[in-house]
Amino acid sequence: MVNKKMATATETSRNYCFICEKEKSTYTCNGCSKRFCKQHLKDHENELELELDQIENERNIFRQTLSEQVEQPNKHDLIQQINQWEQHSINNSTNCRRKQTIDIEPYE
Repeated sequence: MVNKKMATATETSRNYCFICEKEKSTYTCNGCSKRFCKQHLKDHENELELELDQIENERNIFRQTLSEQVEQPNKHDLIQQINQWEQHSINNSTNCRRKQTIDIEPYE
């Protein structure tokens, strides 16, 4: 389980907020080391939570796709293309061999 409390912060002396660039009491984000006023720290935390949610969603989709590929390996488009290419190559090789055999038979 991923810890969603990423934007922990510590209060610092009066500095400039990274977002509004006003001199205020600021909090330093322990994740990115940028300083935010109280309002923008909350905005920053919300933004990080949205990014984390998106990453978790992408991870879940990836896991689902991977699970499906493991359960049904021939379902994946690339695997199907490789299988078609393989069959096509075998057919070409077989046809070439037959043609060569036909060409050689009269000389035997």
